Amino acid sequence: MNKTDLLTKSKTFCMFPWLHLFVSPRGTVYPCCSHSQRTEAFGNTKTQALADVFNNEQMRTLRMNMLEGKPSPVCEMCYTFERRGAHSYRQFANERFGEEFHSVVPSTLPDGRVPDFRMLYIDVRFSNLCNFKCRTCGVEYSSQWATETKLVNKQKAKPNTDPTLLHADPSGKLLREIAQHLDHAKIIYFAGGEPMMMEEHYEILQQLIAQGRRDITLRYNTNASSFKFKDRDIWQLWQQFDRIEVSASIDHYGERAEYIRTGTDWAAVESNLILLRQQPNIDFQINTVLSVFNYATLPEFYQYLVDRDLYRPTDRFHFMVNTNYPEFYSAAVLPRWIKTAATEKILALRDWARQQDNWSMVSNLEHGVQHANSEHTWVQHRDRLRTLTRELDQIRGTDVVKTFPELRSLWR
Repeated sequence: MNKTDLLTKSKTFCMFPWLHLFVSPRGTVYPCCSHSQRTEAFGNTKTQALADVFNNEQMRTLRMNMLEGKPSPVCEMCYTFERRGAHSYRQFANERFGEEFHSVVPSTLPDGRVPDFRMLYIDVRFSNLCNFKCRTCGVEYSSQWATETKLVNKQKAKPNTDPTLLHADPSGKLLREIAQHLDHAKIIYFAGGEPMMMEEHYEILQQLIAQGRRDITLRYNTNASSFKFKDRDIWQLWQQFDRIEVSASIDHYGERAEYIRTGTDWAAVESNLILLRQQPNIDFQINTVLSVFNYATLPEFYQYLVDRDLYRPTDRFHFMVNTNYPEFYSAAVLPRWIKTAATEKILALRDWARQQDNWSMVSNLEHGVQHANSEHTWVQHRDRLRTLTRELDQIRGTDVVKTFPELRSLWR
């Protein structure tokens, strides 16, 4: 069992199955949040303990496949990202937790079982509670989306069994299970929904503070709309920790931002981004979802971030996520005549970023171009794209042509 070969040469090995489980707002459990949408859940927290899921048959098989260099269907999303030149969650896991290799992987039994269940990386989405309904999201991660979906289905006389608010832990059992791992966890990732609106997020912070865990890394994915919840002020709570990593989900600025992530008040969000940029114990980044809506104006967006000092050449953590699901929102769906012109502008900005030694921006732009041009699927997906866009515009009172005039030809 060669550590170097598995961590750096293997195309299938990932540290996560040895130290992590992901829980969705429905309570479904997977090896990580980057699981294939087509894969059945490995378990459910409403009927099972996390410790039982950790060593069930699916997890044991997954570990053995990784050790033997075999691909697994649940990991297809990471394989796709890597084929397209993007940085995958598998690679992130190996980079951040490679130092834990000898403490967990050699203990693997011949059947794939790991005797000691210790979550070093915690990512539990307790609910889908959210104040936004972003175009590239859905009912799984937004209660606002769920409410709107019910309205659409009612108008179409279709039954809808999805509740407005999904909750993985209605009894509180899951939160108690997570508490057992707080004394040894290395990183806790808070996402949602919107984590700043979730009671469980604040309960975990209070437990960590009570344990004196200043050393733990807190990671966030937030829409940056508000940093106060009821009587809690996140700025004060964060002073109790040494390292905070905040990733703000920002896909554009101004009215384009407000269209893509419905619920955005751009002036308020931008003010919060500036505050985040000023905090000494926060590693701040922008997390951009690349889609049909922002590919054509990506250079303008990045230039805006640079001009507002929200993106600096010295930053290491800014990154871009390529939309793979739903497929009709992928930048690869754009017709060639739009992609060709946009790609030329993006590569020009890439060349400028290279001159500024802004290698994070260079990497993001190159990966975005590679993803957008990896396929040309306009004919396959244009009808679905047009139909859903028009439906949502009617419900939300928005106008895609007015907001994105450069994409006018898509809606004819």
